[in-house]
Amino acid sequence: MDFDRKTALKTNLRISKGFDLSSIVADIESIKNSICNSCSSAPEIHTHKEWHYIAEKYAFLGFLINGNIILYWVKGEVKKKDVAEVFERMKVIAAAADQSQPLYQILDLSHITTFSLSARKAYENVNAALFHYWQQSFYVMSGFGNTIFKLYSALSPEFLKNATLTKSLNIAVNLCLQERNTYPQQQENKHSFDPTTASHEDLLKAYQQLSEKHEALSQSHKNIAQQLLKEIGKITWEGDFVPKEIEHNFISDFDNVFGALNLLQYDLQEIFNRQKQLNTLLEKEVATRTYQLSSVIENTSEMILSVDKNWRVQVINSAFRNYFRRVYNTHLQSGDFLLAKYPKHTRNTWQSRFLSAFEGQIYSEQITETVDNEERYLQLTFNPIHEAYGVVKEVSLFVQDITSLKKAEEKAKEYENNLLNALKIAKAGSWEFDLKSGKIKIGVEGLHLLGYQAEQEMIVSFEEFTEQFLPAEDTKMLQERFAIARENIGNPDFYDQFPYRLYNNKRKLLQFMLYSRFKSNEPTVIFGISQDITAQKESEEKLLQQNAALKKVNSELDQFVYSVSHDLRAPLSSVLGLINIARQEEDMSTVMHYLDLQEKSILKLDVFIREIMDLSRNARLSLQKDKIIFKELVDEVFEEQQYDQSTARIEKMFRIQQNEDFYSDTKRIRVILRNLISNALRYANLNQENPYVIVDVQVSHKVAILEIEDNGVGISEEHQPHIYEMFYRANQSKSGSGLGLYIVKETIDKLNGTVELSSELGKMTKFKVNLPSLA
Repeated sequence: MDFDRKTALKTNLRISKGFDLSSIVADIESIKNSICNSCSSAPEIHTHKEWHYIAEKYAFLGFLINGNIILYWVKGEVKKKDVAEVFERMKVIAAAADQSQPLYQILDLSHITTFSLSARKAYENVNAALFHYWQQSFYVMSGFGNTIFKLYSALSPEFLKNATLTKSLNIAVNLCLQERNTYPQQQENKHSFDPTTASHEDLLKAYQQLSEKHEALSQSHKNIAQQLLKEIGKITWEGDFVPKEIEHNFISDFDNVFGALNLLQYDLQEIFNRQKQLNTLLEKEVATRTYQLSSVIENTSEMILSVDKNWRVQVINSAFRNYFRRVYNTHLQSGDFLLAKYPKHTRNTWQSRFLSAFEGQIYSEQITETVDNEERYLQLTFNPIHEAYGVVKEVSLFVQDITSLKKAEEKAKEYENNLLNALKIAKAGSWEFDLKSGKIKIGVEGLHLLGYQAEQEMIVSFEEFTEQFLPAEDTKMLQERFAIARENIGNPDFYDQFPYRLYNNKRKLLQFMLYSRFKSNEPTVIFGISQDITAQKESEEKLLQQNAALKKVNSELDQFVYSVSHDLRAPLSSVLGLINIARQEEDMSTVMHYLDLQEKSILKLDVFIREIMDLSRNARLSLQKDKIIFKELVDEVFEEQQYDQSTARIEKMFRIQQNEDFYSDTKRIRVILRNLISNALRYANLNQENPYVIVDVQVSHKVAILEIEDNGVGISEEHQPHIYEMFYRANQSKSGSGLGLYIVKETIDKLNGTVELSSELGKMTKFKVNLPSLA
C-alpha cells in the first residue's frame, strides 16, 4: 500500500512528541525505496496500519516483500513495554506471509539508540516463539546494535541460530532474493611482496615499514588500553553511578569493546533502578509493618517494656506506663534509667530478674502487687533479645494481669469442694478413661465407695481395672461401651449412661450407674460419675425398672455393636456345641474331627477379633513412618496362610519391584495385604484346573502400587458398589464377618491412598491399591 502523510493520518498511528509524523512517513518511503533499489525487478511490498507501532521514543514498522520476506524495522529506544506490543504485530505479519514458501526474516536494528536489558530478555522470548517461522534470519546492525549481536554470538549463540549479520538493508534483501553474490571473492593482491626474490635494499625497506607499523599499532593499543582504563574508572569514580556513553575517535576491533562497555553501563543503570524500586517498596513495607507492630504493642492490654544493657528504657507501651504509675506513683518513659525508678527496697529484686534474661535465659515468675489499693496477681516473663553472634542486647518484659484467672481458679476450687460434698451426699464417685492411653483414673470419692481409705486418686490400666474390680462376665459390656465412645471422638454432644457392677475391697458386688461424656479440653478422655445404686437394686421394682432401662439401652445399640457381639458369639457357640458332642463320643477319630471343627471355629473367632483390633487400631492410632520392605510383608502374609489345606492347590505368585526406599505404616500395610490376599485365597475357584493368586508390587520413592489378582469366583456387578460397607457380604457361600474389605478401605483412606476393583463373576477379581509415601 502507498503510505504518504495523508494515509498516515488515516491509520491513527500512535505518534507522540518523540517522533514527528512526517519523519515516520519519510522513513516508510525511504525503506520502500531501499527495497526497490535492492531488487532487479519491482518487488511486491505490502504494509498495513495494524503492522506499525509508534511510541514516544520508539518506532516499529512492518513490511511483507514478495509474500515470503518479512521486514521488521525498528528505530529509537527499545523498552520492555514496547516489545509486548510489537510481538502481537510480528505474529500478525508472520501469519499473513505465504506459508508455502520458505520464509525469511529481516530485522533492521541499525537505527536503535538503546536496547534495555529487560527489553532484550523480553525479545528473547519473542524470538523463541516465532523462530519456527523462519528458514533464515538477517540482522541489519551498526554501531550499538552490532555490539549487541557480537555479545549474543559470544554468550548465547543458540539465540542466533540460522541468523546472519549484515551491514545494510540492501544486503539483507539481496541475500533473501539471492539476486547477487554479497560475498565477492577476495581479489589477488597485485602489490604483494615476495621476500624470496627481493633485493637486500628492498628487504631493509620492508623491514623498516613493518617496524613503523608495529610501533604505530603498539602505540594505538596503549592509547586504547589507557582510554579503557580511564573510562571504566570514571563509571563510579565520583561515588555516584551515572551512565555516560564513551566516545572514541578510532575504528578497530576494540570498537565492540567500547560498545559493550556502554551497554554495560545502561544495563547496570536498569538493574540499579530496579533494585532502588524494590528497596523503596521494601522500605515502605518495613515502615508499614513497623507502624503496625508499634500500634499493636501500644494498644495491647498486655504490659510491654524493653531495656538495654545500660538499663535505659527502649520500648514502653501505655499499659505498662499506667501500671508503673499506679504501683510506684512515678512516671516511666523511653530513655529513663529503669533501676532508678524502682523503690530502693525492690530495686535488687527487679535487677536480679532482668539479669537472668541478660544471661540468655527466659525467666518467668508470678508476683502480687498492690494496684490502686487492690492486690493484683501478675505474670512476669523476661525474654532476651539477641543481636549478631547471639549477644543479648536488650531484655523485654511482658506483664500480664492474671487476677481474673486466679480468682477463677479459686472459684473452681470452691466448686470442686462443693462437688465433692455433693458426691458424698449422692454416694457417687468421679472417674476418667483415656481412650488413647487406655488408662482409667478413679477419684478419691469413688475409692471410698468401694471401701478403700485412699487419700489420692488411683490410675490403672483397663486390664488392671477389670481384674481388680469388674466381674469377668461384665468385661465385654464395658469394652462395648468404650467402643461406642471411641466412635464418637470429636462429638461434643456425646453422652452415655449405663449400669455396671464392681467389687469392693471385701469382694462384695455393688451396683453402680455410670454417667459419662467427653472432656472439652481433652477430646480423647471420657469422664463422669459412678453412683452407688446397690440399695435400689435390692428392690424387685427397682430391678424391673433397671431391666427395662437395660433393654431400652440395648435396643439403641447401633449395627456395629450388634454385629460384633453376633460374630464373636457364633464361633463360641459352635465350639461349646462340639465340646458337648465330643464328650459323648468314644471314637477317638471322631473326637479328633470334632476338635478340628472346634479349631476352625476358634480360628474364625481369632480372625474376627483380629479384624476388630485392626479396625480399632486404624481408627485411634496415629500414622507411623516406617521403612517398608514389601517382599518381607508379602512373604509373611503367605506364611500365615500355608497351614490352610484348602489353599494347597492354589498357585501363589508374586512380583515385587522395589529399588528405592518407601516409607509408610508397616502395620496398616500388613492389614491391607493380609485381608486382600486371604480373600483371594478364600474365594478361589477350586473346581477349575489352575487356580492362582498373583501379587504384583511396583514401588517408587513417591508411590507404591499393589495389585492382588485371582481367577476365583469373582464379584457380581450388583454387589460391587457395596463391598466396602461394614458387615456387607457379597458371597454367602463362604464364611466371613463382612469386615475385611471395610477395614481395607478405612486403612487405605487413613494412608491417603486409593483402591480400585475390577471383577467378573465366575472369572476373576483384581484389586489395585495406590499408596503415597509418607516420607
